[in-house]
Amino acid sequence: MPRRYSLRIDSSNLFISSTSSFVAAFLPFSAKLLFVSIKEAFEHFRQKEKFQTFDENVLRDYVKHGTIESENKVKLFFEPKIEAEIYRTIPHNLPRLKGKLKVSAFYIGGTRSREAKLARLAFMKKHFPFKFRFVEGSHLFPLEKPRQTAEIIRQIILSKAL
Repeated sequence: MPRRYSLRIDSSNLFISSTSSFVAAFLPFSAKLLFVSIKEAFEHFRQKEKFQTFDENVLRDYVKHGTIESENKVKLFFEPKIEAEIYRTIPHNLPRLKGKLKVSAFYIGGTRSREAKLARLAFMKKHFPFKFRFVEGSHLFPLEKPRQTAEIIRQIILSKAL
């Protein structure tokens, strides 16, 4: 029996319902799970397009803390299907929350984020009391520009605008 996928576009997001393997096809992370060494894992990820813009120290930490030793191999701590499950939990019902958010909120996003475009930021700006800041980069901007991201968060906290 062929797999069925449901695709729904509402006023705030693109929502895909299906198996993890289908959703995982949209994810930036590699499907390779086992490596001979930490060094091999680092080199593997450094060659991947989505990881090439990562800050080198962040990528080293990602590999060091995102892997575990298993039977003389280095294994990713979680499988890509876990990432797919995380994507499935992204809120897709923002229009129903219009006018109900009573606290200050900040949105920090990457200037080249495809995910931000899907989230329809213009709708959010119009209907929610969000304050917006952007960092040059993709939706993975905190891993690409960690110091700049940390500085923006520090400025937000110090501004007492919360």
